[in-house]
Amino acid sequence: MAPRELADHRVYRLKIVLEGTEPPVWRLVEVPADLGLSHLHLVIQVLLGWEHAHPHAFEFGRRRYSEAGGVGAGDLDEFEAMVGEVLSRKGSRGVYTYDFGDDWRHLITVEATGEAEPGTFYPRVLDGHGGGPPEGCGGVGAFERLRRLRDHPEELGRGDHSVAEEQLMWVEMLEPDELDLAKIREELRELFGGTALHEGGGGLSPARPVTLPPEEELAAAALETSPLRELLALTRWVSYGIKLTGTGVPRPADIRAAVGRLDLWPHACEAEAEERAERVRKLRSGRDLPEFLDLWDTAVALGLIEVGSARAYTCAELLVSGPTPGRVLEWWTELFGSTIEGSFGGEGTGSGGGDPLCGEVELFYLALRMLYEAPDGFEADLAYLGRTVAAGAEADLEDLDLAGDLAAAEVFGDTGAASEHAAGHDGFLSESVLEPLYLMMHEVAEVGAVRLVDATSAEVREAVLDQNPFGPSNRSDQPGPAIDCLAVLTPLGRYGVRQYLLATGIPAPLTE
Repeated sequence: MAPRELADHRVYRLKIVLEGTEPPVWRLVEVPADLGLSHLHLVIQVLLGWEHAHPHAFEFGRRRYSEAGGVGAGDLDEFEAMVGEVLSRKGSRGVYTYDFGDDWRHLITVEATGEAEPGTFYPRVLDGHGGGPPEGCGGVGAFERLRRLRDHPEELGRGDHSVAEEQLMWVEMLEPDELDLAKIREELRELFGGTALHEGGGGLSPARPVTLPPEEELAAAALETSPLRELLALTRWVSYGIKLTGTGVPRPADIRAAVGRLDLWPHACEAEAEERAERVRKLRSGRDLPEFLDLWDTAVALGLIEVGSARAYTCAELLVSGPTPGRVLEWWTELFGSTIEGSFGGEGTGSGGGDPLCGEVELFYLALRMLYEAPDGFEADLAYLGRTVAAGAEADLEDLDLAGDLAAAEVFGDTGAASEHAAGHDGFLSESVLEPLYLMMHEVAEVGAVRLVDATSAEVREAVLDQNPFGPSNRSDQPGPAIDCLAVLTPLGRYGVRQYLLATGIPAPLTE
């Protein structure tokens, strides 16, 4: 499958070097991880002073991206990919080529990743040197000759007056090597709407101070989650290299061996396990087992598995010294964020195409924020939580008082009172809101962010199997029984939500 959308709002520091220039023409810029490649193209145009007059393309490994219907028949659509998908970690590289006549190649390298600074406008240029080439000057060789002529005007024309005049015209078009960074910043601000991408966190109030366990304890909990355990088991199985097919995935025999040895998908029901075992037995290509390809692509996207031309290898830090707790939490945080936004390559959960402030995804982030505001270890009734979130989504987010909503029900205690406060009508929460919330809670439970408590009796559970299992609990006026499910934000989940809050500019202090 295609890489998953990693809209986690982390910031990538990119060094962009115009290949073949000496001294190098380079720029240092910070961009959000969820910046689209189509927008990264515009950023580079501003940084180098290009005029957006020629075709372009990106290359990351064996994948090439361009505008839809653009330069290459096999190209992927740059409008469907983001920086965080194609550049997964520090040291990741790619190439942006502009004008296939002059062939300007820009080497893009991730120098660092980190959290966005509150109130900061992104994309943000930090540094750079060397004016960009004049459009259409003939390529990097011609550009270097113009730079030399600028510094050695005595060489202009070598006695040929007409040649000297033409050369002087091009030399005068050269930009100064000392950049006007303030001007570039202003151009970026105008291009991207004049508003900081992470300014003020959408007006939501600061989060309550929380306590987190030590990093080592959180990392140990992350390593116990099924998704990360399976990823690391697959990564270590690759070890010092396995052969790949022409499509860049393991051969069918190796996939069968991996599935047999690694105890993947341990929570599958008996019917699912039998059906998968039959598909594994008949496996003729990786496409016949998409769940394995999902796991494989995720490991590659996170940098756990490094893919060469014909072989794949375990990343060096796992082979040599083992990951640090910080590195483990970085992997887990990406899994947590991508679980909410949608699968690596799957469809987003929100109606907004994966945007964290659209549709069901927005509702779920609000639900997680409310769990974060509740006392540590509190068991929140999902039906009430859904009603409150739905009411908050209808209100202006700037006026959303999360603490007040919690207090109205004595922190989820009185669901009858909470229903009237949160819903503002007959208290009935439509299936369209509660069902996605319920299902997504099960998804994040898999990554260890929440613990679910099913308080439904066996008799009621059987009674609703053929009915709607997502109706509000504790509602005497709702016909028929309903599933009664409680959710608890784990310490690992608290860490993940805090990382999201910080990345979107919302203050999230820790207690001393």
